[in-house]
Amino acid sequence: MKIAIDVTWLKPGKSGGVESMFRNLLEGLVNNKDENIYYLLLAQDNYHTFLEYEKNQKVKLIKCNTKAENVKAHILWQNLFQYRVLKKYNLKNCFFPVYERPIFKNKKIKTITTICDILAFHYPNYFSKLENMWFKLGWKAAIKQSDKVIAITNFTKRDLEKNFNAKNVQRIYVPVDIKKEEFIDFKKLEKNMV
Repeated sequence: MKIAIDVTWLKPGKSGGVESMFRNLLEGLVNNKDENIYYLLLAQDNYHTFLEYEKNQKVKLIKCNTKAENVKAHILWQNLFQYRVLKKYNLKNCFFPVYERPIFKNKKIKTITTICDILAFHYPNYFSKLENMWFKLGWKAAIKQSDKVIAITNFTKRDLEKNFNAKNVQRIYVPVDIKKEEFIDFKKLEKNMV
């Protein structure tokens, strides 16, 4: 199956929970033994951070005419041109790792969107009025326009169901990437505990 993954939102050099979750998930997907081909929709300013996947047979990189750093222009591109890119590559399945996605649904494309939390809903005083308005609009659009919404905890799943009347939410836990070289023999640790 051909699956598009929207990564046009990922700002280069930024590292946070969503970015780590996505990078770990991508590693799991490309190392899986399934037959899927993953088409990464990338922005001009983050394309270079995914070049390591260029030779992977399961990954195709698509550089889109947008920049993650230019938020206003990116939102405009996403709502006017993103579905055209999917159509050009005949991609009928798209995964949005964050709630940021086109406001309107293209019925020919199945979509899955992740919402990690709705922190601004519960603590609006930590965000500007514009941010609060944007978050609420984004969450509502993601819930309404996605075929499936992924919540990363049971708490978030219940939160979306209770506060946004979401009926299409499924909980899938965040992947954890543990490299073998990061393991430490317990006996070595035990010696240092005394």
